[in-house]
Amino acid sequence: MGFLKSPHRVGGPLLCSLPSWRIPARNLPVPGNNDNTNREIERIAQNVLNGLHLEFLDCQVIGRLSKVDPEPRPVPTVLIIMPNRPQPDLWYRAARKICQNLRGHGHSGFSVELIEAALLEGIYCFPVELRHSIFSKWQGLVEEIVRRSDTREWTGLDCWRYGTNVDRKANPVTVIIRVTASAKGPFTTAARFVHGILASFDEADVDVLFQKDDKRRFVEDPTLYSESATGQVYPGMSIGIHGSEAGSSTLGSFVQLRFKGENHWSTYGLTCFHCVWPPENHREDPKMQTPEASKALDRWVNRPLSMRDNPSLCEMAKKILRVDHPSPGDLSNTIDYYKSRMRRIRSPEFWEYKTQIERGGDGWSPDSAKRRYEAWCKAYQHHQETCAPFSQMLRNASYYFGHVVAGSGMNRTRANKNKLRVGLDWALIKVNQNRIHRQMQGDLVVGSKAFHYDTRSFISGFSYDGEIGERLFKPGMELSKSGRSTKFTTAVYNGLRSAEITRLASKRGTGSMVEICWSTKVAPKNKEFAERGDSGSWIFDPDQGSVLGMLTGGNVGQDTTYVCLTEDIFDDIKDITGAIDVRIAPSP
Repeated sequence: MGFLKSPHRVGGPLLCSLPSWRIPARNLPVPGNNDNTNREIERIAQNVLNGLHLEFLDCQVIGRLSKVDPEPRPVPTVLIIMPNRPQPDLWYRAARKICQNLRGHGHSGFSVELIEAALLEGIYCFPVELRHSIFSKWQGLVEEIVRRSDTREWTGLDCWRYGTNVDRKANPVTVIIRVTASAKGPFTTAARFVHGILASFDEADVDVLFQKDDKRRFVEDPTLYSESATGQVYPGMSIGIHGSEAGSSTLGSFVQLRFKGENHWSTYGLTCFHCVWPPENHREDPKMQTPEASKALDRWVNRPLSMRDNPSLCEMAKKILRVDHPSPGDLSNTIDYYKSRMRRIRSPEFWEYKTQIERGGDGWSPDSAKRRYEAWCKAYQHHQETCAPFSQMLRNASYYFGHVVAGSGMNRTRANKNKLRVGLDWALIKVNQNRIHRQMQGDLVVGSKAFHYDTRSFISGFSYDGEIGERLFKPGMELSKSGRSTKFTTAVYNGLRSAEITRLASKRGTGSMVEICWSTKVAPKNKEFAERGDSGSWIFDPDQGSVLGMLTGGNVGQDTTYVCLTEDIFDDIKDITGAIDVRIAPSP
């Protein structure tokens, strides 16, 4: 709380941290909220700005809600967009004067925010090009920085072109050091020290930025497409944890395993392990509440689930790691959406038209009235027919998809074939025969591709070449994903891996040994790439269908997304399950 001033943004008394959503004024929880009141508020603000001879681009009443740490409800805000010529002292004076004048006119519940236009549109991350000199030095640089620095509050390091320039390739190359949410800072001395290390590697032109870490897994509660109520399995659509009210996520696609001595391939669904592991506050199913279930779930935090485990553990997984597709929560949301549309149609005006048409009253304009009434009736019938399959699926519980037979565990790492330590996040789902038998054609799976959503052209199927692996993907290459929340979106690939700092137990105590775990990230090409509910989506080349890996979460402040690489997932699946081969299920 209080008024804040920075070079590119000022305001108060409550200024949401960036990035923030803009919520329409009509949705604000303010008494007497209406267009006339909002116009009066905007006029009061504009009078102050004009009195101070401040040029502004726009002034509007909206709600602000932080993406990183959302407030309980949108903050009513007078948002004033300023030219990219910061005058923080004068802006600060204007913000306080506007607040004072608003209170004087009885509008005391509003904050004021003056923000540079470039900052409002976002601070962009963009991949560093392969020809940049830092590319070949990055791993050694990270190891040297971590070795020589006090990393007790650090969580990771990234390297991007980072800034507000809409030409993202023109932003400066920046090493971003992520720190814990509780870190106090400022980190001026540490930034100078890191910059000295960069200079010793002949990278003095590279910037250094310390940033609060807001990494999170993307699980959440949109409405469904009509195809999801047919019973067919659709990669890229919603899944949920059976018997749990935890948020929804995304089914990646199908993979197939071949075991020693077998000629046939066994088909499984693939998603993230964190998408199927019920969190402690969402274990509503009584089967999840037994001591044996708690013990198994605790075990799978840091240890894998294997088909070769003790039979009692495999049986427990069958009971408590069950998956729905689509999720009942999304089914309910979709049903509520169509019911609300139907309620809006049957307004008092609808019933008045109906009565008048049936009565044929004098002075009525029957042709126009009848046309409007019939249009309402057709719309109502359309919504009713569209909603019916969702209602039936929810009523019959035919959304049940299958149970998890193997998985990485929640927080496991391993050394990959390049001797780099990487994080794993995957789960194999044995799909109920009544859900998949219609899609099987021998070893081929109909629909083994990302759901098209609203795209006009799309790949015919997924592919993965284990011999080439990640080398197929070049820095800045465009990639796509099909996910439950943001649907079909496009990102660009960052060839520089990010470093996650983990602390292990040693003879000196818990957390005393620092370890670097390497991760892969992508950044949005233009608009948002992923949000909560998209975990489990496969990320792929939109032209060829080659799969880079699986979306596991994101860094909200950076607007970047984490990817668990296909080659790391497949290698781990072989080790955990004993399979001699793993492949993406081919489509006809």
